[in-house]
Amino acid sequence: AGFKALDDQVFADGQPRSGEELLIGPQGERLYFWSRKMLLRRPGESDCLIGFSSDITDLKQVRSVCIK
Repeated sequence: AGFKALDDQVFADGQPRSGEELLIGPQGERLYFWSRKMLLRRPGESDCLIGFSSDITDLKQVRSVCIK
């Protein structure tokens, strides 16, 4: 799923979420990330997200070769 899908889930129910996210790079390459996102509520300001992501693209590529 794209980055926005996980964001939408966190905003919808306020619960922290973790999951794999896909980003298409500038040359059309697939970049995979494992992300953890949570809602950040700030008094007097709009809610926002805070998140941490790790690039797992190499791991995904190795896994796809090993599974074939």
